[in-house]
Amino acid sequence: MLSIVTVPILVVWSVGYFMGTDAPPISVTSLAIAMFLITALPVALGMIIRVLAPGFTSRIEKLFLTIASVLFALIILAAVAANWSTLMANFAALGPATMLLVALMLSLALTIAGAAGLSWQERKTVAIEAGIQNGTLGITLAPLIVVGAVGLPAIALPSAVYGVAMYLVTIPFVIWIRNK
Repeated sequence: MLSIVTVPILVVWSVGYFMGTDAPPISVTSLAIAMFLITALPVALGMIIRVLAPGFTSRIEKLFLTIASVLFALIILAAVAANWSTLMANFAALGPATMLLVALMLSLALTIAGAAGLSWQERKTVAIEAGIQNGTLGITLAPLIVVGAVGLPAIALPSAVYGVAMYLVTIPFVIWIRNK
């Protein structure tokens, strides 16, 4: 829930800091609304439907998990395919940094969840959720940041690389936590 407020503020600050006078104007309100629509609304609707119709949700849960996974993969693949040459030209710089970010997020989330007193099952879930799915969010928000860009803006490249790198780091992490 905090990301609805924190992500837009951090994006506006980061774009201004790193792009300086070349920074495009960004609406914190538009980003906050997009964050709400992308993150909080689907979760809230899912929780409401689960409470109101538990039998229905248990029947469709596998289908929706499959649909969400396929859409997630398609967004990452489309971003990578559309920007393949630019991505390859920048992978050496972006790859190690994004892989380190994924590893740090997984470790930090696992540690914080443990400090919060969560069970091992909950800690694993929090860690995996923190380590993955950020790529899609970055790719989705990039066109809102660089309005009028043709195709995927260059500002989305780190998110596209993250979308690939997260699997390279998270899969070994999942194997490790399954054996722990």
